[in-house]
Amino acid sequence: MRVLELFSGMGGFSEGFRSLGIATHGKEIWRPAVETARANGHDVDEVDVSTDYPNSHENGIVAGPPCTPFSPAGKGLGRLDLPQLYVTADRMAHSDDFDIKDELAAFRQNAHDPQSALALEPWRWFLLIRPDWMILEQSDRVLPLWQHFASLSGTIGYNAVALKVDAHHYGVPQSPRRRAILLVHKSRLADDLVPEPALPFPAMHDVLDLCPETYLRSNYGTGGDSKRRGVRWASQPSFTVTSKYNRNRFINHEHGTDVAVTDAQALALQTFRPDYKLVGKPTEIQQMIGNAVPPALARRLAERVL
Repeated sequence: MRVLELFSGMGGFSEGFRSLGIATHGKEIWRPAVETARANGHDVDEVDVSTDYPNSHENGIVAGPPCTPFSPAGKGLGRLDLPQLYVTADRMAHSDDFDIKDELAAFRQNAHDPQSALALEPWRWFLLIRPDWMILEQSDRVLPLWQHFASLSGTIGYNAVALKVDAHHYGVPQSPRRRAILLVHKSRLADDLVPEPALPFPAMHDVLDLCPETYLRSNYGTGGDSKRRGVRWASQPSFTVTSKYNRNRFINHEHGTDVAVTDAQALALQTFRPDYKLVGKPTEIQQMIGNAVPPALARRLAERVL
């Protein structure tokens, strides 16, 4: 089986598929992520997905395109581009008289955030390859676009479902970690693509060696009070792991400890194996881990399409 992973990052989807005995072929432009994935045995091309073209048939496509245009970190300008994203996706799916790349170039010229076009790249590759199935994962703010892709997929002979999930329900000890998921399949019914929750839901102490009296204190306010820090005990899921995870602290008053979350702990909370190698500067590693697709979630999604 050939599985293509676009925007492959440090290898979250790759690890999830590997746990099922399936190797992926990744494409990623950011060198630290490429080197990290390769250091862990994954096959990755260092290439810009938006300027590349497929050169072989693939059984499946997985992708987690950058979510910055749709998130507060990117000022959310991508959400203003949604109407034009819908129009462009429609034309890509149903027109044979134009070059898809030219259409995307025209979109970038008029977009509120030109990077919004990256959310269309998996759709471009899907239309060019016409694989048996596809999985997309991104910030929950992109759900309307995924829903539009699902509707379009039905007009070209596929079944699809787009939904919002909390990764905590699928083996990831974080909550909330809300993600927009799109699953497309040539033969499987849409209802059969919806992943079943993985019980029991995991806690931090399931992946980290923590005493019961240890708690995680968030660097961010809660309940509208910027000075009131959120707290999660070891028996609970962690806060969402972002690239700023080292600003959160594990505290145990009985043992007198107050320490920042380490790379190894964040890696475990993202459900990577403990011996997963990390390549890059400290800030690059933090960004990679925070942006990664949790392998536990990737595995649950893979099981629905295989």
